[in-house]
Amino acid sequence: MRDWKDKTKSMKYCHLCYEDGEFKDDFKKPEQMVEFVKDIFKKEGAGPLKCWFFTSNIKRLERWQ
Repeated sequence: MRDWKDKTKSMKYCHLCYEDGEFKDDFKKPEQMVEFVKDIFKKEGAGPLKCWFFTSNIKRLERWQ
């Protein structure tokens, strides 16, 4: 897998957490990432269903395997 340092869009991670081939955060647990993403969507006015939809698979990401 490419490390995306060439500025191309990552097909695995979104721009909120991953940029220039590196994670923007230092989360040690997927639960931290879940809360981070939920907070962002709540600030944007998203309801519980949208928050769940965008965070339900975070624990399954390759990052946490």
